[in-house]
Amino acid sequence: MANTKNQQYNLVLTQRLARIFDSLGDVDLLYNQMETSPHPVLITNLTGEIVYANESLLSLSGYTINELVGKNPNILKSGDQPENFYKRLWETIEQGEQFENRFKNRRKDGSYYWVYSTIKPLRKINGDISGFISIQEDITNLIKLESQSLTNEVVLINIVKNLPKTGILIVEVSPESIYMAEGELIHEFFPDKSPDFGNFEKLFSPFGFSLSKALNKICKNGDSRRKKIFWGNRTIDFLISPLRFGGSSKVYCSVIIRDVSDYQRVIEQVQHSEQQLEAIFQNAGIGIGILNPGGDYIRVNNGWAQMTGYKKQELVKMNVRSLLATDDLERYRPEFYTLLKGIKDRHRMEMRFVRKNKEILWGDVSMTSMKNSKGVVTAIIAVVSDITDHKKNREALEQSEKEFRELNATKDRLFSILAHDLKNPFGAIIGLSELAIEAPDETPHEKAIEYLQAINTTASQANDLLHNLLEWSRIQTGAISPVLVHNDIFEIVENSIELVKIMAANKQINIHNKIASSSYAVCDLEMMNTIIRNLLTNAIKYSHESSSIEITSTENEDYLFIHIHDFGIGMTKKQQNNLFSMSKTDSTPGTASEKGTGLGLILVNDFVKMNNGTIKLESEPGKGTIFTIKLPRFG
Repeated sequence: MANTKNQQYNLVLTQRLARIFDSLGDVDLLYNQMETSPHPVLITNLTGEIVYANESLLSLSGYTINELVGKNPNILKSGDQPENFYKRLWETIEQGEQFENRFKNRRKDGSYYWVYSTIKPLRKINGDISGFISIQEDITNLIKLESQSLTNEVVLINIVKNLPKTGILIVEVSPESIYMAEGELIHEFFPDKSPDFGNFEKLFSPFGFSLSKALNKICKNGDSRRKKIFWGNRTIDFLISPLRFGGSSKVYCSVIIRDVSDYQRVIEQVQHSEQQLEAIFQNAGIGIGILNPGGDYIRVNNGWAQMTGYKKQELVKMNVRSLLATDDLERYRPEFYTLLKGIKDRHRMEMRFVRKNKEILWGDVSMTSMKNSKGVVTAIIAVVSDITDHKKNREALEQSEKEFRELNATKDRLFSILAHDLKNPFGAIIGLSELAIEAPDETPHEKAIEYLQAINTTASQANDLLHNLLEWSRIQTGAISPVLVHNDIFEIVENSIELVKIMAANKQINIHNKIASSSYAVCDLEMMNTIIRNLLTNAIKYSHESSSIEITSTENEDYLFIHIHDFGIGMTKKQQNNLFSMSKTDSTPGTASEKGTGLGLILVNDFVKMNNGTIKLESEPGKGTIFTIKLPRFG
């Protein structure tokens, strides 16, 4: 039968109390403290319904767990204490304060018992009150002691002898003397003899209890008072009350002494559990913020305040959106939605926040939803680890890896150019010149001219490539720096057209310089000549025969824009994305099968940047290409 009762008790506990233990935080610690306590413990929710009673309370009251859970504590009231007593109780604990007093209660069988109860609020991790806990001490026998008079001295002694960890003094107030001293504690404190007034005073005065002062302040005025002292690792409780003594004119006082260490330990353990949770919350080396479903901060810890640079009182007036990087809001919104709607209970992601000083804070954020008994999300706990330095280090490492790959690709590309693109033109020049000089008298004039033209074209291409290689190598070694002055862009374009006119004439391509004669920009003259020459060479290469190339300009208050427009074969998106990359450039043959290395456009991109400018292009296969260079008009 007893086993069945325990199973029933545990089942009810499991079904009805899981949520409140979860809201209290350290479930195992708090549960074990209450279940193993010899003192009665009762927990109610905010509306006063009983949600928990330990075995000690069930044994004292005579009720089962099923009979108490869901009921109001009024079920235990005796009816002998006034209503304003209970009104004062609820006013105190609802304000978050602790209430201590005696309670006269009624058992299930109708008999009465007395408890001394310490009632205090229980708080969730966000600081809100989740319920109330009553830790009780059965003082029924103490009340019996208080009601005895010296005419029942034998009864009094027998009651004391049967009470563990208890002692009683009967003290005559004037003159001060101990009339009687009995009980387990008295024999423990004074094992060799019955105490007199002086040695009793000597034993306890150093710990804050003076028998003489207690008599003068309490008994002489007809009051009753409790005094608690901490004696080593023990808690000793003194209950001082006037004592009736028949018709005697002498004034007596009873001092009931009890070792209440166990009771005090339960109270301190609950307080320690709450303090421990609060200490962990505030002093964890991470940021913790509790938000309502709208994203407003309910509570934050010291760590989050330190991370963001805001004070805690500032943060609790803010919404999390005001701390998030604006560009990321839309990306984070769906994840918040899944938590708020209960689709997920927890989620982890990297997020960008903006500190008070406007610096970026990268956080590794773990979010967990808090739900009420109906499963509705009431809050979200966000735990944030600062990974800003880690993120910077990772980005620096990735950048270093990228630069290393680019340098490695540059080296490979350079060797490829030297081994093939630069070697081949000289091979062609040598071969053609050998043909021309083997039998000069027998070579027709027209054939000789053809050889010379081929040699000239090949030598020009090799010269351009060598020039670009030299310029590019100077950039890589830092041996070149721009001289930024105002230059006439129209003249630069004219000079560049002159340099490529033979190449253009071979394909019957017309180049139109439509730059306004008063167009000036701040740039390096030699670098600008190289930029325009390379872009024109590229445009000729990919233009169809008998087509045209147009060079125009636009400007605003600060910048001049140079547009080089050809009407050739155009480029795909993939070709455009790889155009300025040394590692990915794979030059496409021109419309007359012209070969190239792609180095010219890489040089153009580097030179434009060194001139505080930008370059972009618009292109579509079959519709030509427009390169646009943006340069500052003023220094």
